[in-house]
Amino acid sequence: MHLQVNCVYSQYGTTSNQRSVGETLDKIAGSEGSSLHTLLGKLDFSAADGHQITRTLAQLEPSAYSALYASSLKRESQISDIINSRSFFTAPHQLAEDEWRSFAIPFGGGVWQDNQGNAVGYTASSYGIVAGAEKQSIANPDVLLGFHGAISGQSVDLKEPQSAEGKTTAFDLGLHARYATNPQVGTYLFGHTRFGIEDSEMTRRITVGTTHENKSNWTGLSSTTVAGGGYLWSVNEGLSIGPEASVNYTLLSHPDITESGDNGSNQKLDSNKVNSLVSSLGAVAHLNTPLQSGSAVKGNIQLAWEHQLLDDELTQDARFVSSQSQRFSSKNTFTERDAMAMKTGVSYEISPDVAVGADLTTRLFNSDNSSLDGSLSATWRFR
Repeated sequence: MHLQVNCVYSQYGTTSNQRSVGETLDKIAGSEGSSLHTLLGKLDFSAADGHQITRTLAQLEPSAYSALYASSLKRESQISDIINSRSFFTAPHQLAEDEWRSFAIPFGGGVWQDNQGNAVGYTASSYGIVAGAEKQSIANPDVLLGFHGAISGQSVDLKEPQSAEGKTTAFDLGLHARYATNPQVGTYLFGHTRFGIEDSEMTRRITVGTTHENKSNWTGLSSTTVAGGGYLWSVNEGLSIGPEASVNYTLLSHPDITESGDNGSNQKLDSNKVNSLVSSLGAVAHLNTPLQSGSAVKGNIQLAWEHQLLDDELTQDARFVSSQSQRFSSKNTFTERDAMAMKTGVSYEISPDVAVGADLTTRLFNSDNSSLDGSLSATWRFR
């Protein structure tokens, strides 16, 4: 028998997510045959003020998974930024008919978020490479068509009270297109679509006296579609400025996830999906400076307000593997509603056939959440 009166573990929950898993423990404590009884017994003899129960409830809720989904969403956004930014450094008419231009862009980035409301605190890092090729359309010389692929990895470390870490390896393939009659003046349009697969793993640690690890791995899917455009006015021979707007839709999905573990706290999570639709509205400036050597330096800066148009919270249903009749859920914010983005880039044309460049993007959501991404690029054309 447990010492808790009426088995009310949920009374020590400080959030709705903690109370949800606590109510499930209340029901399990009054039943027979669950392997969770050993863990519950340790909670019964924990600190009288209940702080150990509160901490354990935070570790038991499946909120840690939302941080991995949020990190995957930011990775897809970074790849989209890389593909979109290529319109600043390349112009359709630079390619002759039947010429292909190929590119390779290694990238990396980091995200820092503190615990706030329903958003779990975590730090994440990503790295990878985007590569592809593009060719001028024979039917319309102002259109550039291409394909791209990306291989990337990311790691996520959750902050207290959660104690977890996750890793993901992703592979994406996509198509992109750009339209511009003049790269320095007038209307330009861009868009791309991409599909991917990601292998993920998560390790969550539950500590009540001793520490036990619950581990899981799964394969999920992703898809992204971006469309946008803008207009440029020429300030002088080398400087153009103008407005730009775009929308970015991303879908992430995962199947049922079953954790392995040895103290009864391992869980089975229901399949789920994340939908994100972000609008971006801002201004851009492009600089093109020819050099006496015949090469050129190009640069750009963009300031944009980004707004999440869909629900910014994710509900994850779960149950303990040892007591699957009792369900609980966690509801977590996986993305901020609004952000201010600043993107800068520079490229150097070594020759008519070769160019190198670098990009830096930072997003400021609030004082507790920010991200910084960077990439290096090499572009060459072959005939």
